[in-house]
Amino acid sequence: MSRHVYSNSEFYEMMLCVGAARNNSIYEARQIYRQRFIDGRPPAEQRHLPPYSVFRNMCLRLQRTGSFHADREAAGRPTSRPADVEELILEHFDENPRTSTRRAGALFGVNHMLVWHTLHEDGQHPYHFRRTQELTPADYQPRMNFCRWYRSRAEADPSFTKKVLWTDEASFTRNGILNLHNGHVWSHTNPHASSQSNFQHQWRINVWAGIYGNRVLGPIILPARFTGPVYLNLLAGEIENMLEDLPLREYMDVIFQHDGAAAHFERRVRGYLDARFPEWIGRGGPVPWPARSPDLTVVKYFVWGYVKKSVYAHECSTREEMEEKIHAAFASITPDMLQSARTSMLRRTELCLDKEGGHFKPFL
Repeated sequence: MSRHVYSNSEFYEMMLCVGAARNNSIYEARQIYRQRFIDGRPPAEQRHLPPYSVFRNMCLRLQRTGSFHADREAAGRPTSRPADVEELILEHFDENPRTSTRRAGALFGVNHMLVWHTLHEDGQHPYHFRRTQELTPADYQPRMNFCRWYRSRAEADPSFTKKVLWTDEASFTRNGILNLHNGHVWSHTNPHASSQSNFQHQWRINVWAGIYGNRVLGPIILPARFTGPVYLNLLAGEIENMLEDLPLREYMDVIFQHDGAAAHFERRVRGYLDARFPEWIGRGGPVPWPARSPDLTVVKYFVWGYVKKSVYAHECSTREEMEEKIHAAFASITPDMLQSARTSMLRRTELCLDKEGGHFKPFL
């Protein structure tokens, strides 16, 4: 890896840029440096743009030692790693934030723990990636349209968020979720433990669930094949029976929501929803549901994660045992948990609009 060696005059010009930046912002100082010495100049006259870490470490050295260069620090300073190696490490991670400490240690010929401590002392921390649903260019505007509609309704009617019946279906399999990275066996000697993942007898349990206000509707165990006619019978049968238990005023004000699954888009299903609900959310409905938006429905971003974590905590040996665990997990959901999840929906719509319909989960 080649490293640019900066002269005193270059450091001096960097310092002038820091002084010209508002509140001595290093981010702004780099932009000023780019404008002064790179943008608009012929290629032969363009300078190398110093990374953020070079500006930052220069300021720290000036404050600590009064010198631009690391080798002029006070004599006798105890250190287990030269300051120039620290700067190399920080510069490397500025340019390659996804690299590992072991790979960086091998690159610079130092122990990876030295790399880790350097980053830690610089205030940096390792953050895990978060899985997000892939979005297409056509998805952003519908997501923004839905969020604007939801926010405007909530602003006009404080009780609106309690009127939406959020629904969804999910599948539970015997394999569940196996994460060997988080599985440990503590022992004085290696027990050669293993975890069985390929079962001879497999099964899949399909489940429907709904959230209305601070109530849970379901769970309802579905047939193996979830088709339009099956869904229509579910709507007109078990789901309607659940709604009839609501007070009359609430019964009339329900705003039904589902996503764009094939069974939801069946013509007779849409006809039933048009006749039953004054307003409903879904593909082809009065309020269009934005495709690929699991982050905008309470059942997906809260209920299924909570229930599956409980069900998959221990292996289920039979289908009946898994069904019992599913019902037990739903029974443990409290009204306070549902209220918190619904409150999160308003925050999610705001973030989605801030990101112009893009991903916002990392900012929650």
